[in-house]
Amino acid sequence: AYAVSITFKNKIFVHGGKYQNEVSDRIYMFDIESRNWSLLQTYGESPGKRYGHSGTIFGNFLFIFGGHDGQLPLNTAYKLNLNSVSF
Repeated sequence: AYAVSITFKNKIFVHGGKYQNEVSDRIYMFDIESRNWSLLQTYGESPGKRYGHSGTIFGNFLFIFGGHDGQLPLNTAYKLNLNSVSF
C-alpha cells in the first residue's frame, strides 16, 4: 500500500510502499503485453525505502518525490531514466 504506480510505454512501474510495517525500496515492472512482473535492477543512488510518496513521468524519466521512510518524512526528489534504468 502507499506505493507509486506509473504507466509508461505498455509497462507499469511500482516503487516502494508499505506492507505490515515493512517499507520497500523495490521497483517492480509489469509488462502489459506479456503480463509478466519483474523486479527492476537499477543503477546509481536509489530513493531508498519510502511510502506515501508521489511520482510522475516526464519524457523518459520517472520522478519520485517525498514520502515517509517509516521513521521520518522525506523531502527529496529522484529521477530514474527509464531507458538506462539509472538514477
